[in-house]
Amino acid sequence: MADQRKYSLLVLFLVFAALVTANASTFTAWNGPGCTGNRDVYRCGCNNIRYHGGFSFDYTGEHARFYSRSGCRGSILARFTRDRRQCSSFPWGSIFIAC
Repeated sequence: MADQRKYSLLVLFLVFAALVTANASTFTAWNGPGCTGNRDVYRCGCNNIRYHGGFSFDYTGEHARFYSRSGCRGSILARFTRDRRQCSSFPWGSIFIAC
């Protein structure tokens, strides 16, 4: 009985975590100017940014910090706490979205 209860709690926790992550803030980066071409979408945690042609940050309550280097190292160059969009190049090497 105890094992079944632990399993049920684990399943409930995983479903909750999936729902929270699904609604988390996102950062989209495009490789082409004018927010065109290939794109990557980043969510929770530390992410290295591959494309630098333009971006869109969709804020849903989780703030973001942008770093000068990959691996969320180096200087923090920007912090976003609202929706932002820029369809030209940007200097950030990585992003951390706090979820």
